[in-house]
Amino acid sequence: MASRRDARFLTACVWCGPGFAVLFGIGFVLAGFLPPPAPSETAAQIARFFDSDSVRAGTVVMMAGIPLIGVWGCALAALTRRTETGFPVLTCIQVGCAAIVVLTITIFDLIWAVASFRAGQIPPQTTRTLNDLAFFLLLFDWSPFCAWVASFAVASFRDQSPEPVFPRWAAYLNLWVVFLSIPGCLIVFFKHGAFSFDGFVAFYFPVVVFFVWLVVMTWLALAAFARDAASSLPEAV
Repeated sequence: MASRRDARFLTACVWCGPGFAVLFGIGFVLAGFLPPPAPSETAAQIARFFDSDSVRAGTVVMMAGIPLIGVWGCALAALTRRTETGFPVLTCIQVGCAAIVVLTITIFDLIWAVASFRAGQIPPQTTRTLNDLAFFLLLFDWSPFCAWVASFAVASFRDQSPEPVFPRWAAYLNLWVVFLSIPGCLIVFFKHGAFSFDGFVAFYFPVVVFFVWLVVMTWLALAAFARDAASSLPEAV
């Protein structure tokens, strides 16, 4: 259990999750990626899309928010640590997977920025390939994220304390998030329709699932740290 001072600090870290969602969402919309450019569009169309200051500004805003998801992940790992005795395997998995997710988001935002930087000056096919690569990093790279989410489910199932850190239903929620995030890997087979990287099943559904998961896990973490703050004795000044 964290002290009152630690609980306040960790609570601030947890709020970084919604901060990431707001900044990244604003940048994503500003860049014009909602709806995303379709993989069926011609190279010339993709090049014209990226030759825009809105795209460049959007990548800047997204980059500003990316570190916040890492801070959020570390705060939740502090909660998972309470469910473990001995070597904290699940905690290490969470920190490692959170780092991979941060790196992945950083790279695909960087690729979009590079694609926009030279749009109109390089072959359109190159710009389209860069966009394809960025969306594959966003959606096809599902396994580290799923390992991250699954670790919360395992931690919940293993937590046998009288007052569990996460309720048992959170374990099942996390397992559903793992299952519902897998369709992103189908983009490698489709350039049109619901399973392409601009489609409902492969893009919109996993993205909505991610943000719902972030909100629910943020709420559970805030509740846990609020219990710490309420149960800790006042500290000497």
